[in-house]
Amino acid sequence: MDNSLSLARYFARLVWLLVHEGQSVDDQKAALRAVVTVSKDSSVRLGNKEGRLAVNGLVMPQALTGVQELAERLAVHKIDEIEIDQSAVPAELLALARLLSVEATTSSDAADFAQKLSELTGTTVRVKRSAATEAEPMRTTEAPAAPGAVKDDAQARVPKLLTKLTEQLNPATATQVLDELSFLAEQATREGRTTDVAAIFSALLDREGGVTDPDVRRVFLVTVRRLTKPTILRPVAGLLATHPITASRTERILQRVGQDGVDSVVDQYTSSRKLSDRKIYREVLMRLTLAREALVQMLADPRWFIVRQAAEFLGDMGAEEAERPLAELLRHEDERVRRAATRALARIESSFTLDAIARSVVDMSPTVRLEAIAGLALRKTGRAGSMLAKAIDSEGEQEVQFAILGALGRVATPEAVQKLSKAAEAASGIFASRKNIGLRVAAIHALGEARTPGAITALQSMVNDKDKDVKEAVAKTLLLLRGTAA
Repeated sequence: MDNSLSLARYFARLVWLLVHEGQSVDDQKAALRAVVTVSKDSSVRLGNKEGRLAVNGLVMPQALTGVQELAERLAVHKIDEIEIDQSAVPAELLALARLLSVEATTSSDAADFAQKLSELTGTTVRVKRSAATEAEPMRTTEAPAAPGAVKDDAQARVPKLLTKLTEQLNPATATQVLDELSFLAEQATREGRTTDVAAIFSALLDREGGVTDPDVRRVFLVTVRRLTKPTILRPVAGLLATHPITASRTERILQRVGQDGVDSVVDQYTSSRKLSDRKIYREVLMRLTLAREALVQMLADPRWFIVRQAAEFLGDMGAEEAERPLAELLRHEDERVRRAATRALARIESSFTLDAIARSVVDMSPTVRLEAIAGLALRKTGRAGSMLAKAIDSEGEQEVQFAILGALGRVATPEAVQKLSKAAEAASGIFASRKNIGLRVAAIHALGEARTPGAITALQSMVNDKDKDVKEAVAKTLLLLRGTAA
């Protein structure tokens, strides 16, 4: 495959990623770099030949990712040819790819595309459209209105269109009204008028609930789908924190758009720096119907911080359906993800998650092992006690050893108490030397927390221990136990 075909293939993939993988920024960057690299040695002319993508006049294989879709988008936007010069400017390539990724299902979309295309002033990337299409914007010789007047006129049309929504609608009328409302909502998004976007979206949902005609209802569904995209939903989700008075309306919109609504709330949560805002986003997320399903899918996201956050949310929800995907994350290369997955598994009570946490007890990262130990301490079962008792024998990190001792005290099973008794006696093993006297004291405190008859007996046997620190720790622990009993 020569360079011109490679250039076309990489450009088609870039457009495909922007359409279907809007969140995969790293993949988009890699695709753009590939286009720029190949462009250094080649130029290309892209066109649509009988519904298939043509490169320099020759039809290329259509099975490659994005090729057929690029051909379709050239046809939809009535583009005769795209010329990409050798050593094309990256910014111009990306701008055109983004423009081609925009949907064009209505007349408003087409007008918006034409306007944005006219704003592209690239010198190394050029677009040729049919003569009839290029002539469409030139319908009048009147002087253009001032920008402020156009904006005011657009805002003034919204109430009139919303009023029309309440009237009896047929498919043709509904299409006309909703097309214009969609265009105005997208325009408001570009201008930062997010409250206006939410008002339009909410009014649309209000009317949708009362539509019985299946053809009209289909028009509403198409409109909702058109407005369901990150550029619109993410700012709308931000209203949860900035406009609490309309939070119920905003939440309703996010519920309606399903998984995309969940994605927008998670995006706002991860980017927010205020604890109060993050609390709001978390509470709303827990109420979204499709949150669990969407969060499970996020566990496959290439970005570690998204995976970590999704795992933490699933743990908060106690989502049993997520236990196996979470267990798979215990092999993730990033220890922060493994730690979050371990914490989440600890909050989902089942025999499967207990076995999964046991794998984290031997993780290479001490922070992950600490998380696993905390999770086992919550179970307070015989199996958890056995796992902890076994873990202390092979653990080399002193911080983790202290954590295991504390966990054994909280589990307080007979096996756990027996292990603590041996640790407190310090007759052999890792507790034999003077430098580990702190571990002996920690074992004594853990026995005090266990408060079982066996633990008390073990403490009483060390009342006259030769080590001063141990003797004092035993005395204080027994005194505390007596005071609690009294």
